Amino acid sequence: LMSGMGWQVNESHYMGMGSVAAGHYMGNTPPMPRLGVPALKLHDAGNGFRASWMPDWNSSHMGLGTTTCWPSALSLASSWDEELVRRVAGAIAREFRAKGANLVLGPGVQVHRVARNGRNFEYMSGEDPYLGSRLAAAYVHGVQNEGLLACAKHWAFNEQETGRFVGSSEVDERTAWELYYPPFEAAVEAGVGSVMCSYNKVNGTYACENEALLRRDLKQRMGFRGFVVSDWWATHSTSVEHGLDQEMPGSGVGPGWLRHGPFFSPEELRFTEKPSERPWWSAAAHWIKWQVTRYQFGEHGFSGRFGANAPSAASAAASAERRAEVFRDPAR
Repeated sequence: LMSGMGWQVNESHYMGMGSVAAGHYMGNTPPMPRLGVPALKLHDAGNGFRASWMPDWNSSHMGLGTTTCWPSALSLASSWDEELVRRVAGAIAREFRAKGANLVLGPGVQVHRVARNGRNFEYMSGEDPYLGSRLAAAYVHGVQNEGLLACAKHWAFNEQETGRFVGSSEVDERTAWELYYPPFEAAVEAGVGSVMCSYNKVNGTYACENEALLRRDLKQRMGFRGFVVSDWWATHSTSVEHGLDQEMPGSGVGPGWLRHGPFFSPEELRFTEKPSERPWWSAAAHWIKWQVTRYQFGEHGFSGRFGANAPSAASAAASAERRAEVFRDPAR
């Protein structure tokens, strides 16, 4: 549940950037029939199904074949049309399901801060957190109404590509909650099944081991009830106690400058299983299992429908109360 395999043939053979073994997706976890848990098949991305290739470029060994070229998320955002976004997200989800994937690694909902950010085209918020909030919820509904899980990314403050593996975003609470959190908060309120944490540091600590970011703001204040998965190579420690639930399947393989981990291997989890930490990683496995099994799994994906993860009125009220704590001090 907490790890798996991704861009690799096996534990020792790395296939190359963006390549996957035949029958595999960008991230894969095996099924566990004894627990009623289906295989989790995560695939890129929010702008459409990512076709992948084999390193020998032999067309007879194409990993996942063709794809549909959809308008970019930023293009959709320029329509200011929630219903259009919902319909496109639903169509993207149906293509994912037809090709065997059951988790869409999207939407990307970063609020634009750096105009030359190389990934602005795939972030549907533009420069407007309110627009991003409305469209993020529409996208999540569109995907999860088709019975797949969506993944809001990249949490958080991953606003540029330059230095994204080492840079630190220095952000105060008011700026975070008023400008950069709203699209993610809307995705959480829409019942998004998973959130992907980012490469960068936040106030000096890597996002995927940042307890203030993952456990306090996302899970406690926003009331997120899904699971947090790392981006590839974004994990730097066995940080379950800080709020990370799943290391992106396939971490620990790759080119030398990125190769580190995996940190969620059975050996690492056993090594760090101190009594004080055991409840955290047990809870992490529970949240992943709950998200995956709340749908009735079918041959080509989940056959559930949106709503099983929508917050109840009581939990929504509690979440609003927690968020309000941030702004009770007038001096903030």
